[in-house]
Amino acid sequence: MIDLDNVIALAMISPGVNPTIRRSKLILDITHGRKTKTAIFMDSGHIILSPFETETIIGRIDATYERSA
Repeated sequence: MIDLDNVIALAMISPGVNPTIRRSKLILDITHGRKTKTAIFMDSGHIILSPFETETIIGRIDATYERSA
């Protein structure tokens, strides 16, 4: 689970673009072999590579905030 208060930005990865991933303790690849569609930048310097569309992630963030309000 990602602490939403620590998210700085979401970046959509364009189709056909395969980001070069270096072995780093700051990059967390949660794609499980699927195409990277979104990069989530955290305030700790970590980058989370996600297979989900940016709009899907935003929708889930909105739903989380609606439930907690």
